[in-house]
Amino acid sequence: MKRLASGTIILALMLAGCTSAFVPVAPPPPAEYTVTREGTGSACGWIPFGPGMNSRAERAYKKAVDDAGATSLVETRMTDYWRFIMFGMLVCTKVDGTGIRAGK
Repeated sequence: MKRLASGTIILALMLAGCTSAFVPVAPPPPAEYTVTREGTGSACGWIPFGPGMNSRAERAYKKAVDDAGATSLVETRMTDYWRFIMFGMLVCTKVDGTGIRAGK
């Protein structure tokens, strides 16, 4: 019985570690905007320990916006890729999009 309880607790903790808050990757564009250029950004997290896992998309989006010299992105594309490393798995998110700035 103790083994089942400890297994259930471990499973619950593992599942709780795989959740994150909702992050709008591409907010709606303003009514009028100027296109800057294409931007790309990526960010990674490490499984099983979790550093950076929950904020991958947000960090990649911010890097793509900075790369485009913009305040936001339109036509946003998000892809995930992963690699096995010595002690776990590296999971990365890549964001591409067209940079925009509000106004004409």
